Amino acid sequence: MGSGIFLTLTEGENMKFGIQTLFGGALASQPEYIIGTAKAMEDRNFSHIWVAEHVVNFKNYKSSYPYSD
Repeated sequence: MGSGIFLTLTEGENMKFGIQTLFGGALASQPEYIIGTAKAMEDRNFSHIWVAEHVVNFKNYKSSYPYSD
């Protein structure tokens, strides 16, 4: 068996789930869309939402990482 972290929930505790989403293109500049998405996730009982940290994405990009082929 591999090593890992194991958590035990006691009676009455709940596990929380989050979701990661990407906002790109024209939608990324529409606050109403982002807020609507966040509210939809909240309505579905997600406890948190993550967004990508990249503020700039290049249209044409070739990785210089030698093992990306």
